[in-house]
Amino acid sequence: MENLTAQDSLGQDSPGQDSPGQDSPPRGIGDTYQLLAKLSEGGMGAIYKARHRHLNQVRVIKVMRPQFEDNKSFQTRFLREAQLAAEVSHPNIAQLYEYAVTPSGIAYMVLEFIDGLTLEQVLGSSGAAPVGLAVELTRQALAALGHLHDHGSVHRDVSPDNLMLTRTLSGAARLKLIDLGIAKQIKEPDDLQVTRTGTFIGKVRYAAPEQFSANSKIDYRSDLYSLGVVLYELVTGQFPIQGTDTSSLIAGHLFHGYLPFDESDPHGRVPEALRAAIDRALAKSPDERFSTAEEFAEALSQLQLGDGLEDAELSDLFERGRVVYPAAPEHSAEDGDEALWRLLDKSGSQSVDASGTGALSGAESLPGTPSRRARNWAMTAAAVTLTAVLAAGALTVRQWWPASSPPATGEDAAQRAPITQPISLGRYFALVIGNDAYRGGLEPLTTAVADARAVGDLLESEYGFEVQRLFNATYAQVRTGIESYLNLNSEDNLLIFYAGHGRLEGEGGYWLPVDAESDSTANWISNRDISETLSDLPANHVLVMADSCYSGTLAGGGGLGVSPATSEAERLAYVEQMKSRVARVALTSGGQAPVLDRGSGTHSVFTNALLGVLEGNPDVLETALLYTRLNERVSAAVERLAIELEPGYSQVPEYAPIPSAGDAGGEFFFAPIGLQAL
Repeated sequence: MENLTAQDSLGQDSPGQDSPGQDSPPRGIGDTYQLLAKLSEGGMGAIYKARHRHLNQVRVIKVMRPQFEDNKSFQTRFLREAQLAAEVSHPNIAQLYEYAVTPSGIAYMVLEFIDGLTLEQVLGSSGAAPVGLAVELTRQALAALGHLHDHGSVHRDVSPDNLMLTRTLSGAARLKLIDLGIAKQIKEPDDLQVTRTGTFIGKVRYAAPEQFSANSKIDYRSDLYSLGVVLYELVTGQFPIQGTDTSSLIAGHLFHGYLPFDESDPHGRVPEALRAAIDRALAKSPDERFSTAEEFAEALSQLQLGDGLEDAELSDLFERGRVVYPAAPEHSAEDGDEALWRLLDKSGSQSVDASGTGALSGAESLPGTPSRRARNWAMTAAAVTLTAVLAAGALTVRQWWPASSPPATGEDAAQRAPITQPISLGRYFALVIGNDAYRGGLEPLTTAVADARAVGDLLESEYGFEVQRLFNATYAQVRTGIESYLNLNSEDNLLIFYAGHGRLEGEGGYWLPVDAESDSTANWISNRDISETLSDLPANHVLVMADSCYSGTLAGGGGLGVSPATSEAERLAYVEQMKSRVARVALTSGGQAPVLDRGSGTHSVFTNALLGVLEGNPDVLETALLYTRLNERVSAAVERLAIELEPGYSQVPEYAPIPSAGDAGGEFFFAPIGLQAL
């Protein structure tokens, strides 16, 4: 395959090129709505607080980026969320007012603005809520979930930041369920698998045990477990699952009991009947939980605790959690479209919601609770790295071997017997991206395109990859390139190689395409958005190699060990084990710091080491071992070059699962063409 530029490979009229309409504002939105503030921003688009010019009502507008106006996949996902929101109209679910597509092709939806606090904010400002209030809000949440379940959908992301406390006109507490972005419809009671086998979707802290298993079915009772976790936290002020890292949290959900009430509620605030209801909701087996939201709600109704909060107390709670957002620039209806275009596509984020939740919220995380915000981000962005069946007490990241057999590293791994017989590993595809000719005030790079070209050529010639090459690609071209693999099947393997600028902004990392601007995040590609896109890809095994500054922000959780298998038979068994598990893993050039773009001739230190490991390799090579060998080469190169280039400099590559992308303990293998069975 020839080396093509991004423009050649995607066509002259690809989004991001100088195609007709590229600089035309979206017509229509600004005529009706005045934007008041940006609430959050993500890779697909942004969410704004807005005022309806004619009705004088405050609403929320969720709008896709203009770059995706021709992307059918994104349009379908966006429409699916809007259709579900319209179908499940309920007093306890955020209301959808409108879904439309502008004449220029930009989809947007208008939703209810909820003037209130997320339960995450309630917990952050007040700790444990009054028991009566907690029960009443849970009953309302169950009413919303029951309605959603009656319409054949599972929410899959019930958590404190997707549950909002607001007030009715009479001043009573009202709960709203928000963010149906990952809700999934199920057709029949016997067809409850709502996601691809081995794919995790949701938040580790609040997910039901079955959400971590490759072979379990997720149904309505999964939402009830998640709500049980929220209720426990509301009434005790403590999180029921013990552990702070991903592995221990997963082990807690799967195998260990929750924190006993004797420890979390030593003074007996929580009535025994409520403890019993929570205990049932948190049962490991779905069959032992409440069978429906209505049954759970009925158990709570028997408590008769009231709302538990006086009007003055409720007002004080809202006042403590109130957050004021920066106002959007004033603009009139006459110039509204042009101003809206600038806000949607050119402005930086004033308030980025790292967890991907609270999209309809009128408030953000509390300034006074940074530790809780940091903890929540760490857990929601943590990698899910478990196998479908794990022995209690032996939970180790990607551990398929007995706990008494440590992973092989260094010389031990080098002594293993080679695989000599062809094996079936499926088809191999690669998207290689190299950006060095930047336009928006970013300094040019010296090796990125050469790095991507060399990696693509090697993968194609020695490992049989079908390679798509994007050199000096725009935001839209990179996203379209990744989306082009949505038609793969579960037996396929996909490698994405990125070389170019990277940025660290707030709590997240970004890839920067050539049309990125140094002072605006509008065209930056967030790691979070990459993770979400990878979770939708049907290929079982996906590896992302990122050679950019701050590339380590793409990975999460602990490092991955090398298999201890040494004989050919053991190694073949290991390959078979890993083939059945979904892999979403990242091999990055460094952690959360800058990395060297030069120092090894025409290639970066990282890519030069990668090529050195892969060139002429005669054996089936798992990425964990590739990483071990690559890391040794990078370390030697940095030691040799640091004094000359960057005194005191260090660069340490990382290999780990990708957060929230659906990893289920699999591995990505490199097999020379001669060892690939036809």
